[in-house]
Amino acid sequence: MSAMVARVTNGETKNSAIRARLTVNERRVEELKTDNAAQLIDLGIRVRISENQTADFKSRLSVIESQAEEFKKENAAQTAELSDLGIRVGASENQTAVLESRLSASESQVEELKTEHAALTSELSAMGDVCHV
Repeated sequence: MSAMVARVTNGETKNSAIRARLTVNERRVEELKTDNAAQLIDLGIRVRISENQTADFKSRLSVIESQAEEFKKENAAQTAELSDLGIRVGASENQTAVLESRLSASESQVEELKTEHAALTSELSAMGDVCHV
C-alpha cells in the first residue's frame, strides 16, 4: 500500500508540475494573443496611412502629369513661334543686305556727284574768271 501511496503522490506531483507548466503556457498564449492583436491594430493603422499616402501621391502625380502636358503644348507653341521668328529674322537680314547694297550704291553715286559738282564748280569758276577779263 505504501508503494501505491508513493505512486499516487508521485502522480500528483507530476500533475501539479504539469498544471503549473500548463498555467505558464496558457499565460504565454494570452500574452501572445494580446501582442498579436496590438500588432494587427498597428499594421491596420499603418496600412491605412500608406493607402492615404498612396492616394495623395496618385493625386499629386496626376496634377504633375497634367502640368507636364501643358508644358509640352506650350513648348510646341513656342517652338513654332520661334521657327516663325527665325524665318522673319532671315527675311529681315535679306532685306538689310539689299538695303546695305543700295546704300553703298547711293553713297558711290553721291561721291560721283560730288566729284562732278566740284568739276562743274571749278569749270564755272573758270568761265566766270574769263568773262571778267
